[in-house]
Amino acid sequence: MILLVGNGPISPDAVSLADQASFVVRFNDCRSYADLPGPTHAVAICNTGRPGYAMATSTKWRSHSAIREAGELWCVRNPAKFLDLRAAIIDMWPDLTDFCDDHTSRFATYCAVVGKDFLVFDRKLHDEVDRNLADLAAPPYVVPSSGMLALHYVLQRFAHLPIILVGFTHQGWEWHPFSAEKTLVDRYIRLGRVTRL
Repeated sequence: MILLVGNGPISPDAVSLADQASFVVRFNDCRSYADLPGPTHAVAICNTGRPGYAMATSTKWRSHSAIREAGELWCVRNPAKFLDLRAAIIDMWPDLTDFCDDHTSRFATYCAVVGKDFLVFDRKLHDEVDRNLADLAAPPYVVPSSGMLALHYVLQRFAHLPIILVGFTHQGWEWHPFSAEKTLVDRYIRLGRVTRL
C-alpha cells in the first residue's frame, strides 16, 4: 500500500497507516507529521518560487525528522517547463514575478551531500496533468498543486499497488485548480485506483 500524506487535517482512521504502508510520501515542510508520525520514504517538494527558496535555505527544514529519514526527494516542478511558463505567468499574474525562480540545484546538492535519491519530475507529467484537468473544464489556474503532480507520478510508478490519500482537502493557494483536482481524484476513486481518507 502506498500512502500519500498531505498537509491538511488527518483522519483518525489514518493514524496507524504509516506503519503499515510499504511507501510513504509526504509534502514540502511535512506539517502534518505530528498528527501522522511514522516512516517517510519520499518527500515531494515545490522547488520554485518562495516556498522552494525557503526550504532550500532552511536548516530547520533539513533537520525535520521526515526530511532526514526520507530516502528520496522529489522536485515536482520541472525547471524547463517553468522557464517556458514564466512570461505567461507574469503576464497574467504580475505579482508572481518570482514564482518560476528555480532552486532545483540547491536540492540536488543537498541530496548529493546526504546520500538521498533525487528526482525531478518530467515536464511530460505536468503536461499530462494539465490535459486531464482541461478535460474537466478547470478554470484559469497557474499550475497544478504539488499533491496532484505527485499523485500522478505515484499512479504511474506504483501502478499495481493500492494508493491511499490522507490529509488531502483540495484547498489552499487560490491559484491551484483545487476544485478540478478534487473531481479528478474522485474519478480515480471511482475507477478503484485511489482511496481518500
